[in-house]
Amino acid sequence: MKFLKFTLPLLLLVTLFLTCENGSNADIKTLDPTLLIGKWELTRATVNKIPSARLDGAYFEFADGGILKTNIFGSEEEGNYEMSIEKENLIQRTGKTIEYNVEKLVKDSLIMNMEVASKKFVVLLQKS
Repeated sequence: MKFLKFTLPLLLLVTLFLTCENGSNADIKTLDPTLLIGKWELTRATVNKIPSARLDGAYFEFADGGILKTNIFGSEEEGNYEMSIEKENLIQRTGKTIEYNVEKLVKDSLIMNMEVASKKFVVLLQKS
């Protein structure tokens, strides 16, 4: 009887743990790089969590073959980009190399963050 008192709760706890772990893995969504292709215009930006107009008018234009055109630093630059699904990041190579963490990528919305000069930028973009 004592064996059952200890075994039953332990068995329930293990079952609950395994169920929760499997459920969380099922919810993980991977990035779809094909959604990135096209022109994205900035709708909002924050610097260190404070809304900023510093990047107003910025855009990214992603094309097949890793081609990138952007004006994120003020003037238009062309270069290339790489996207890592595993790391959920995007690396921009247009004169400067910038690494963005991709927080969200769906057909019409893109949210990325980056650190430049010890400042954390978050950019929200909409596909045009």
